Amino acid sequence: MNAATCIGCGRCYKVCAQGVMTLRGVNEEGELVEVSEDDDDDDEILRKVMVMVDADACIGCGACNRVCPKDCQTHEPVEA
Repeated sequence: MNAATCIGCGRCYKVCAQGVMTLRGVNEEGELVEVSEDDDDDDEILRKVMVMVDADACIGCGACNRVCPKDCQTHEPVEA
């Protein structure tokens, strides 16, 4: 995913049959951080983006590209 253009809508996550994506937060330094289920711990998160965490499981079907309103799919793993 291109975290600069991703809006964190989750459409790609919902259509991915392989479960290769997850939601991450972007902090003030632009780093990707884990998103807590407890909203109180997310004060340092400026926005949320989808990231590919298991590129090896991706089958390249392109479903995520077809539903992404920002065309931000890169099919490259990101560092957490």
